[in-house]
Amino acid sequence: MTTWWEVPMLPMTHSRPLRLLHLLMHSLRVWFSPYVPLSPSFGFFHYVSLSHSVWVSLWVTLSLWVSLSHSSQCIPSQHILREIKSKSQLATGSTANGYSTNQNERSFSSLEGLGRVPLKVADKLVTIQRRFLWGGGSDHRKIAWVKWRMVCLPKDKGGLGIKDIKTFNTALLAKWRWEMFQQPGEPWARILVSKYGGWRSLEEGKTGGHDSIWWKDIISTHNLQQNRALMRETEWRLGCGDKCRFWEDCWVDNDVPLKLKYPRLYQISSQQQQTIMQMGSFSGAVWEWQLNWRRPLFDNEIAMADDFIGKIAQQEILPHRPDFWWWKPDPGGKFSSKSAYGLLWGDIMESNQEVVFKELWKLKIPPKASVFAWRLIKDRLPTKLNLNRRQVAVSDTMCPFCRSHEEDAAHLFFNCSKILPLWWESLSWIGILTAPPQNPREHFMQHGQQVVGITKSTRWKCWWVAVTWTIWQQRNRIVFQNQGFNGSKVMDDALLLLWSWLKSNEKDFTVHFNQWTTNLSLGFCT
Repeated sequence: MTTWWEVPMLPMTHSRPLRLLHLLMHSLRVWFSPYVPLSPSFGFFHYVSLSHSVWVSLWVTLSLWVSLSHSSQCIPSQHILREIKSKSQLATGSTANGYSTNQNERSFSSLEGLGRVPLKVADKLVTIQRRFLWGGGSDHRKIAWVKWRMVCLPKDKGGLGIKDIKTFNTALLAKWRWEMFQQPGEPWARILVSKYGGWRSLEEGKTGGHDSIWWKDIISTHNLQQNRALMRETEWRLGCGDKCRFWEDCWVDNDVPLKLKYPRLYQISSQQQQTIMQMGSFSGAVWEWQLNWRRPLFDNEIAMADDFIGKIAQQEILPHRPDFWWWKPDPGGKFSSKSAYGLLWGDIMESNQEVVFKELWKLKIPPKASVFAWRLIKDRLPTKLNLNRRQVAVSDTMCPFCRSHEEDAAHLFFNCSKILPLWWESLSWIGILTAPPQNPREHFMQHGQQVVGITKSTRWKCWWVAVTWTIWQQRNRIVFQNQGFNGSKVMDDALLLLWSWLKSNEKDFTVHFNQWTTNLSLGFCT
């Protein structure tokens, strides 16, 4: 059977695309993605079932390979940006009003693990993401209602959980170091050890004149200040001492290496850069240290040496277990780009968890409705006063419902004389009469606290989203289509919308719409 490294390289011409794709898949296995399972018998038609992210990686690398074979002036970033821009243009219409950007984000993440993203390319990708999110398309700019750094926060902290490209790129590249250490026997890892020195050379940060751009990117990312946080969370678990260096690695108390804790002893040691296994041997079942010095110890070094010996004597050497790394943020000790990203992003921007958003994202409603409610709670909807604050000329700032007050979120959704009776009517279904808050955030939280029981409270919060969504749709019809206000239609549309959500997301909800609307006092608890 022919192994992958014995496959001969053919001239890269467009007449042999399948052969090129086959070679490309094997090269990706070695140089880019050690996580794609391949075998010599892996035929072309098996590739059809690969995931979307792998196909994106294939497309990008294939386009670069072919272009480089025909032109010496190929700019790889332009290929990536052009493909992502075309994907975002296809979906702009559906995401313009708040749909999730996860599919577009997956396209980015499949590219970010290949190498370090140049700053200009990262900025361009963020521009595409922002226009995709706010509905401007690739050639039109619309108002970014929320700062991008806030958008990238986790959902329970007031963001949308969209990945920050630069930070996520760092987290993905950090996984190469982890996998090189954990899988030394893999062919791709052996190649990197042979050519560059493997994970140890990342610690030293040295590059050669003939190193590939990809490897230089890995080293430059490893040397970033951000990456130091990841290294602090990586703990040595000592086995037989085959990988851990005695002086240079943090294996005693996992705080600082011995060379920094005992610098004078390190200077006179003749065993620098040696592993723990090389620093002693077993005598029966007992480990004995064999320390060699370049000169005898001075009197003022004896106390330091005693403390040093006491420290290392407390460590247990296990002869039948190799050394390994333990990732502290994960209970199982396994590194993941997700936990690394969370750690890096947490260092960049500290933010307290907000209960209101935690409760909002628990609701089983369409993402479009969730994002709308998120914007309303943050007061980031394009109301007339909000547009005025952003220097958008609005000739008429009055509320389209009552025509007696300027249109802001608090008035439009909760305090307008045409809207307030709708809230009173819905409160009467559960026998509550109270003065609702004016602030959208407080209004949502109080709306969930007015009822008892998880199912009842969840439906009541969904009702809040359905009513506010329907009010906004009614407002848009009045402003842009010159329709009149119809309070009964707002209430009927909101009830139908809520019923459709419950019908789709609650398995035990089988009540017909007409039956449900005739007894709404029970409709929020059964």
